[in-house]
Amino acid sequence: MKKNIVIILSLVIVIVIAFFLVSSNKPRIQLIEKESYFDTFEVVNGETRIMCVLSIKNNTDEMITLSVNAIFDQDYQSGLVSDKTVEGVWDDTGVAEISLAPKEKVSYKKIIFSSPNAGCDTKTDRNLPEIQLIKK
Repeated sequence: MKKNIVIILSLVIVIVIAFFLVSSNKPRIQLIEKESYFDTFEVVNGETRIMCVLSIKNNTDEMITLSVNAIFDQDYQSGLVSDKTVEGVWDDTGVAEISLAPKEKVSYKKIIFSSPNAGCDTKTDRNLPEIQLIKK
């Protein structure tokens, strides 16, 4: 009987520890990749504007202000953009920063990444660029 109690207690402790390890691995600011995607691009007056749609969640209990950078490795190499890393500007506000309340999620929000065009006017893929969420 004591052996069964010890086994059950040990199992409960392992489950609790596993739960805390899994929940603590959640990033403070999370890009919801299944709700984020490349939308379109345009080259106008020597500037490339790449539009993406992002969903972001604040997993903390505090107000967070952040900006978003995109890394355009292939587009930089092809000459579509002159900058490998570009800070985004939210389409609805025209500013780079966004503030999220505790546990708030913004869904399907359009962001624009602008960089001088380096001679190319075609995009090689429709993949979402690498996204960096930068807490301010």
